[in-house]
Amino acid sequence: MLVAALTMLTVAYAAAHDAPHPRTAPARRIDPSVLYPAGVVSGGGGHFHALLALGSGVPLLAGTHLGLFRSDDRGRTWRLAAARFSGEDVHAVAGSRNALYAATHGQGLLVSTDGGVRWRDDSSGLPGRDLHAIAVDPRATDGVYAWVVGHGLFYRKARRQRWESRAGARTLADVNSLAVHPEDPARLYAGTTKGVWVGDDRGGHWRLPRGGLALHTAGVAVPPARADLLLAATLDGAFIGAPDGTRWRPMSPGPDWWGPLVGFAFVATTPTRVMAVFHEGIVAARPLDSGAWMPLD
Repeated sequence: MLVAALTMLTVAYAAAHDAPHPRTAPARRIDPSVLYPAGVVSGGGGHFHALLALGSGVPLLAGTHLGLFRSDDRGRTWRLAAARFSGEDVHAVAGSRNALYAATHGQGLLVSTDGGVRWRDDSSGLPGRDLHAIAVDPRATDGVYAWVVGHGLFYRKARRQRWESRAGARTLADVNSLAVHPEDPARLYAGTTKGVWVGDDRGGHWRLPRGGLALHTAGVAVPPARADLLLAATLDGAFIGAPDGTRWRPMSPGPDWWGPLVGFAFVATTPTRVMAVFHEGIVAARPLDSGAWMPLD
């Protein structure tokens, strides 16, 4: 059964990446009713990009190279979140009080207002449909930032309002992730191929701080309960820094076979802990201040 599942996922991956843009449907669709171990998803070409924890940590949503996947058993098994995600590269996933958002390679911004059961297009007004990063505004119920490949950073304060351009495509190197400071919504962070950049005017202007982290960065995040910390996941390991983007120190690594740490997530009921997803789909947690990464029970 696992061999068949791996074959199906590999075929979907190949079809999605051989197709021109806009993409045709994969040769074999991924069935949202089928559960896959994390190793089958990553082994089939669906390496993991991002993680979002809902409620008390169940369910989990993960953006992967093969679609948006959902786990109801703390990362042991995964299923496609909805049929429309089959073969779709999902770079980022974020949640506000009212909605969930997914940034995709070919379908633009997708939104769910029923906890991830149904998803619809929410890209109207954006100049492109290849999104590499999104972040929600903690002070605006439906405020969303989106990085559109080839066009730059855009912000929308409410779902029925127009998107506002905040920075052009050449302002930053390739952007992989975005975060908003929970206590200072004017301060944004961008994880880029050139490091962690900071913007203090809602993304209008950006800088790499002196003494900052100039490493290829996949994920960047601020713990909601520890706004004095900034986390970054890079190709050279994960780091903890200060909210001004300086004073970085390394976090403990996971085993080599987990691959690089790529994204962080937080649960309100355990505010002193951080969850993370690794390239090969392992979901683990550790105390924010120190300690080893341990796979979720």
